[in-house]
Amino acid sequence: MEETSKKRRVVIAGLGDTGLLVAVHLGSAFEVLGISSKPCLLSGQDLGARLTQPEVWKKDHLMPFGRYRRLDDVRTVHGHINSVDASRQEVAISLPNGQEQVEPYDFLVISSGVTNGFWRNDAVEDLTSIRDGIGRAAVQIAEAKGLTVIGGGATGVSVAANVKERYPEKEVDFFFSGTQPLPGYHPKVRARIEAQLQRTGVRLHPEHRAVVPEGFACDRLTTGPVHWSTGQPPFEAEVTLWSVGRVRPN
Repeated sequence: MEETSKKRRVVIAGLGDTGLLVAVHLGSAFEVLGISSKPCLLSGQDLGARLTQPEVWKKDHLMPFGRYRRLDDVRTVHGHINSVDASRQEVAISLPNGQEQVEPYDFLVISSGVTNGFWRNDAVEDLTSIRDGIGRAAVQIAEAKGLTVIGGGATGVSVAANVKERYPEKEVDFFFSGTQPLPGYHPKVRARIEAQLQRTGVRLHPEHRAVVPEGFACDRLTTGPVHWSTGQPPFEAEVTLWSVGRVRPN
């Protein structure tokens, strides 16, 4: 009787939306190890809903790995990859307790994502701290009389629209550097979204480019005046969300 051949080993660096999909499809054919700085799927999608309806958002976008049946054959490690030794085919992982663990691989899938604001990062966190952070940001938005959103991309649009819909009485000021939000989108889409924001009462401020404070990574809500490199006077903001596209690969 022939000896069963050993499965090749796949290490997946990052179990976000992409890494998770890879893991569930490879689990039966390979020995799969997934490494994640979070003990769950924490999606970076739909920030507006996350800030205004956190409990609803968590049902679809915050999911412990144990809830996925197709991960039953996948081993997961909660930690942060410090280094990859391609010649030895090994990754070195820092665990939450401070120890280091080395794992070999036959194939390495890098799906480590990006850091972008406070809603996407590679910090090692447990489920409690993740939930607490989501709750704190939502409470800060809810208690503020007004919200300033800086950055005219999809995230900024989502936050401005969702906050105004959830809290109609709240003043929402939306600043962006172009003449319309959503640069790169089709002109008809841009015009439709602009009109929709105006109908809901979001105050639009085109052609404002914010001065990002020195040393600030746009990774938290801020308070106080916002200054502009485009010449406008400072804007007195109670709470400001920065979605200016400072994306950094992890």
